[in-house]
Amino acid sequence: MPRTILCTTGTSIAAGCPELGRFQKKASDWDDDISQLNREIADRLTHCSLTTAAGRIAASAELNSLERLRVDEGDEVVVLATDTASPTTILIEI
Repeated sequence: MPRTILCTTGTSIAAGCPELGRFQKKASDWDDDISQLNREIADRLTHCSLTTAAGRIAASAELNSLERLRVDEGDEVVVLATDTASPTTILIEI
């Protein structure tokens, strides 16, 4: 039976990215230049194979939760953004 899963998002996908610290030290505006952070996140994700369970678990807290919930093809995932200025939006097809 298909499920609807509510998933909050934050900045865990940017864990370990040096540029994230700059945004965490000050109040960020939604229109701040995040191109360097995006590059760092993309580089970090090249080390996580999103086609494997281990890779998704390592990539971010959100993907870790969804993996452990065993999201299936018929499930609907509703992503709720926190008030953290989001570094990027990534759509992953599972």
